Amino acid sequence: MTFMYGRFSPTRAGVRVDAYLTWDPLIIAPIVLFWIGLSVAIIINLIKTGSLIANDAYKPLAILTGSYLLVYFIYFFEASQLERFLLDLFQTYRI
Repeated sequence: MTFMYGRFSPTRAGVRVDAYLTWDPLIIAPIVLFWIGLSVAIIINLIKTGSLIANDAYKPLAILTGSYLLVYFIYFFEASQLERFLLDLFQTYRI
């Protein structure tokens, strides 16, 4: 779930709208714990094998990278939708 908050600031040219997009902490916590677990797995594999390539030790790194990109693109999509919503909203109620 995505939250948006912001403020309106008067300027000489009109009103400045500052909008911020963030996730619910209950959504962020499992993702962070997942990444921490994968990071620990990578470190343990590096200590045990001494290499990322030996014994498939690179797999946690690949999963970490893939999950980061997945979260990044989902967040980017949400931000794009909210930006379009705000633009439509302010153009509709233009004074």
